[in-house]
Amino acid sequence: MNKNLAVNAVAYFSFCALAGTGLLLEFRLCEETSGTIFGLTAEDWRDIHEWASYVFVAVVMLHLVLHWAWIRRLATAHFWTTTVGIAAGVCVVGLLLLTPVQHGGKSHQACDCEGPHEHDD
Repeated sequence: MNKNLAVNAVAYFSFCALAGTGLLLEFRLCEETSGTIFGLTAEDWRDIHEWASYVFVAVVMLHLVLHWAWIRRLATAHFWTTTVGIAAGVCVVGLLLLTPVQHGGKSHQACDCEGPHEHDD
């Protein structure tokens, strides 16, 4: 199998797993529910979601390494556009990392329960 095809397939399926488990956790399972889906609890689905994110990030990094020559050619041909794009991406990641966490509010109106990562201390 072609390595690009394999990397793209793993990226696609890990993204689908992220989207599916994220939607499942957001709209079907709440922190307060004790139900299961396919025999898995909300905590199990969170673990699957987390590991799918690790796989996705690793595969995207591998994808970038495999296409590094093309990225360099593009970056030198379109220097300012590339620079602005990279700077915008770094700003988005930086803002997300630096955004303070708010505790105590309801965040899931559909389930009427606390968010999956909010805990009363």
